[in-house]
Amino acid sequence: MRAFVTGAGGFAGRYLVKALQADGWRVFGLSSRTRPIDDELTSGDVLDIQSLQDHLREARPKAVFHLAAASNPSQSLEAPLRHYRTNALGTATLLEAVRREAPKASTLIVSTGHVYRPANIEGGLAEDSPLHPCSPYAASKRAAEIIALQYAESYGLPVVVARSFNHAGPRQSVQYVVAQFCSQAAALERLDASEEASMKVGNLEAVRDFLDVRDVVRAYRLLVEEGQPGEIYNVASGKGTAIKDLLNMVLENIGRPVRVESRRERQSSADPSVLVGSPQKLRRATDWRPAKALNQTIQETLDEWRQRLSGA
Repeated sequence: MRAFVTGAGGFAGRYLVKALQADGWRVFGLSSRTRPIDDELTSGDVLDIQSLQDHLREARPKAVFHLAAASNPSQSLEAPLRHYRTNALGTATLLEAVRREAPKASTLIVSTGHVYRPANIEGGLAEDSPLHPCSPYAASKRAAEIIALQYAESYGLPVVVARSFNHAGPRQSVQYVVAQFCSQAAALERLDASEEASMKVGNLEAVRDFLDVRDVVRAYRLLVEEGQPGEIYNVASGKGTAIKDLLNMVLENIGRPVRVESRRERQSSADPSVLVGSPQKLRRATDWRPAKALNQTIQETLDEWRQRLSGA
């Protein structure tokens, strides 16, 4: 099988490429990195339609995974045009290139749970729950969904949309909460016992739906293979975890007292209070279930930060 992946050098993209290659897929893709990753995973821009067409013509993919995105809700408040260009126009450009060069390829467009109106619903928000994008990031992803469904409707492209909720794992950027907590915790472990250990945090009352990134990319592959074209699927656990409980899971692994400092600058109006998704539609379509527990993801992420700081 041949696949084409945008955002191949990103957090989830790297895991997806590795998983596909491990199963014998030949993977072509683009990354926003300035240097090529290897001969078939090269740097590129999802706004450059000619480049996309050239790459798709070479790849001849049976599956296209569109992961490239500007993906930070808080940062989108400061850089809204970047998010609209990359997420909405970038999706339209990618789909137009697919229409011209690989119209039969099963195509996955990755969106976000941030498109929903936050609500504390037992079992989580379903795909038909009310929408209310509350940041340029969320609005740009909702626009990308509409574009994707229009290409499925108007041109018959086999396009599926995945609404992903929070995911984490080793090698994630510290702008995301699990990596942020684990990086600070690993650094605190290296302090002398006489030094005060303090951790800076944002809003600890928010509730989120966390998955391990490896479970997320497995869902992406299953949706490409078994999802219904023109449909939207949540990629979520259905379980909410308060950020304060997430923090406690991290601190329990470092074995020393820590003073927690709540900082206003680490809080954002783009952060909804409760955001938990229902995975039932995804399960019915693919029989997908997460394999990794959150505490296991935290432990592996913390261990990876320990190795980084030790120079290993």
